[in-house]
Amino acid sequence: MEDNTNKHFKGQQRNEDLVYYTSRHWVVLLPLIAEMVIAISIIAAVVFVGFGVNEKPDWSKWVFIGLTLLAIVWMHNFATRFLNYFLDIVIVTNYRVLKVEKSLYLKDDQNIVDLHEIQDIKKIQHGIIPNLLDYGKLVIVTPTMIEPMILENMPDPERFFRKVNNSKRDYIYERQQQKLKTLETQNLDYDYADRQFFSR
Repeated sequence: MEDNTNKHFKGQQRNEDLVYYTSRHWVVLLPLIAEMVIAISIIAAVVFVGFGVNEKPDWSKWVFIGLTLLAIVWMHNFATRFLNYFLDIVIVTNYRVLKVEKSLYLKDDQNIVDLHEIQDIKKIQHGIIPNLLDYGKLVIVTPTMIEPMILENMPDPERFFRKVNNSKRDYIYERQQQKLKTLETQNLDYDYADRQFFSR
């Protein structure tokens, strides 16, 4: 059997297969895109006005340096938040569901639910836009967790819902088969021991 340890993601187990993974819906990027458009418009307006004035006061160069530094800080912040979108993912394997929340510098969290512990999954899509763009919220309920696992802004929640349910069904079937094999092995051992005992 192939060793899948850390093959697709950090923490993947030896016999664990990747079934499905996804990041949040692209709709969460719309505020960032709007912010970028506004910032570029402001920078363009400042540059246009600055180059349009023939006689510049002495303090104008300090204003230009300050605005340049501000623009660099904003671009770094924008790039960090944009990359964080791709680092936050949800993974479904043949054993569990993992919610990975990660940032470039400050955060590296994992919330894990074993498939056999899942008691209920709720799919929530309210409003015209979530149904039109096909995204929504999923709530995974388990009896062992105080709070459910909440997955916000999930793309194609129906597909994710099916993937988890199918993986859970296959996992339960696999565990049942393993238990049957164990019982059969134990019964064979007992039969062999009985035959050896009575043959003496």
